[in-house]
Amino acid sequence: MDISDTLVGKVVAEDADASDGYGTGYGDIAYFLDSPFFRIDRNNGNIYVKKGNLNREESTEYTVTVTAVDGGGKSTTGANEASVKVLVKITDINDNGPKFLPMINEISFPEVPEDPQLGIDPFCLKVEDLDVGKNGDVEFRIQSPGDKFFYIQDRRDSSAPAEKTIIDACLTPKEGKLDYETQNIHQISIEAKNTRPVVSSAAKAGIIPSDTINLTVKVLNVNEAPQFKEDLYIFEILENADPDTRLCLRNGDKAGCKSVVQASDPEDDAFEYKIDDDAIRNNFPFNIDPRSGQLTLQSSVDREAKSTWEFDVLATNTDEFEQLEGRTRVRVLIKDVDDMPPNPEESVIYFCPGGRLSQWPITFSDPDESVDNSITAEFDDEQESSVIKDMLKKMSLNTDGNTLQLKSEDSPDAQLPFNLKIKFADFMKNTKSMYFQVKSCPSCQSENGTCIDEKKLIAPASLQPQLWLAILLAICCSLFALISFLIWNHNKSHKLGSEVAYLPSNIDDVRENVVMYDNEAGEAPCADTRIGYQTVPLNKASRDPAIQDSRLCHTIDHRLKNASSTENFTGAPWDSRLLYKYEGSNSVLNSLSSLNSHLTERSLDLRNFAEGNKFGLVRQLFHSSVPGSLHRNVTIEMDSDENYHAMLY
Repeated sequence: MDISDTLVGKVVAEDADASDGYGTGYGDIAYFLDSPFFRIDRNNGNIYVKKGNLNREESTEYTVTVTAVDGGGKSTTGANEASVKVLVKITDINDNGPKFLPMINEISFPEVPEDPQLGIDPFCLKVEDLDVGKNGDVEFRIQSPGDKFFYIQDRRDSSAPAEKTIIDACLTPKEGKLDYETQNIHQISIEAKNTRPVVSSAAKAGIIPSDTINLTVKVLNVNEAPQFKEDLYIFEILENADPDTRLCLRNGDKAGCKSVVQASDPEDDAFEYKIDDDAIRNNFPFNIDPRSGQLTLQSSVDREAKSTWEFDVLATNTDEFEQLEGRTRVRVLIKDVDDMPPNPEESVIYFCPGGRLSQWPITFSDPDESVDNSITAEFDDEQESSVIKDMLKKMSLNTDGNTLQLKSEDSPDAQLPFNLKIKFADFMKNTKSMYFQVKSCPSCQSENGTCIDEKKLIAPASLQPQLWLAILLAICCSLFALISFLIWNHNKSHKLGSEVAYLPSNIDDVRENVVMYDNEAGEAPCADTRIGYQTVPLNKASRDPAIQDSRLCHTIDHRLKNASSTENFTGAPWDSRLLYKYEGSNSVLNSLSSLNSHLTERSLDLRNFAEGNKFGLVRQLFHSSVPGSLHRNVTIEMDSDENYHAMLY
């Protein structure tokens, strides 16, 4: 692309003499540049490209020196000048195409193994593009028919110089496509093409540059495992077949029985057939010839016990150094033979009172899959007694498909219950006899004479596991609730200690002479914030009131420490309340042991209480010499024996 006279840039120089005002011309500046690629306008300092092209691939940048000379550059002596270096960087355009290097003509690949885990390393070709960035982007295409066997994985070479692009184009075989025995030589063409068109010249403008390489790919032979012709073989055999009978391919040649699995080795190496060891267990009924692959029966089979067998057959190389194996699946269908007798359902024959046709028909079936599966039923010649044989002269069996009912000319109520033997026979005269109990129906609907099926009153067998599970779950939930309550009750009792916590609202609190202490908030000499309740005897203190307080506090403190320990602390703190045991919910004295009593002093008349220890102290405390009045102004005095007395005043 011709870029002659393209403006590159501009330099500007200044001279202080340009403003002297005398017109000397000393401040006129001329610019000079000496370069084979660039020129400069000496009057204004504009730099241009000389006629021709710049090639970034030859040089990515140029450094030129620009000189500014005063006096208009007319004088060669006595002129002042200044120089500056200018760096010109060349911007890349897409003016080059990709190239394969080095140019090679032939490569080799081993045939792709059947096991994809082995893998094959790709063959990488180097592709160079002298452009960079987007101008160096390349896409690849394998022309048909090579694209059926190979594909390209490309990536940029990070170690390539910055001034150009190098790409690794790696030719990779498609999985399972290369096979030496099928095609051992492939001719392929690979095209590398830029993703954007050329802009270098008018003649080539719009053309996308590309390069093509033609390769001969040789496929190398690799030892492969034997291969079966089919992935699945289906055989059939009669269930009454004798040992050594050959299995026959299903839907095979009608003229003969084809009983072999077939495999071949690509390299014609020797191999043997065998049944997979995982399939061979006790009573495995099949065998295979290691040379021919013929499958035979080695023991009897029973379709009613197992109708289908599936197992793997292997073809293994006999080479002791490399025993490769192929594998196929074999399915054997056991064909039915009418060798099983009918199978009647064990049931009870019911008659409603006065009825002549039995209720709830007996069902029967034939396990065989014979073409004619019709079943007949008749009274067996062998019965338990001659009386029953005489009864049967007036009875018959009504069959309908696979069900039957017993019909009697007269109502058999007088002869019930009895046992009846019935013989069933199929098309091949396979017979089975079974006894049925004939009895009166326990629940009959009188309006229509229909026997209620007791089985329907019981949960169906399919629902019985769910029913038992629901019952078990209910029992477990009940036990959990009971255990939780017992644990809660135990923890509550353990937390409250040997006595129940005091509740003012509980009028049935029956504790007696229990002194409880609470935090005195600094107002009492024996304040404490973590104390339990203890009974404190008041008859061991000193006569001196001060000493009384001191010893009493000491005693209380000692008791409180014991009660507040981890082992002994069992209750919450209380203030010093004295609770008295009362005589029951109907006693008038329950107000004396309740802090929230509904009784008052005026409603409590103690004058008529009898003498005695039980109410003596109470009468002394509350009974006044003045009839109809009550006093609580008492003093506590201690005698010589350190016993306390209540004194009225």
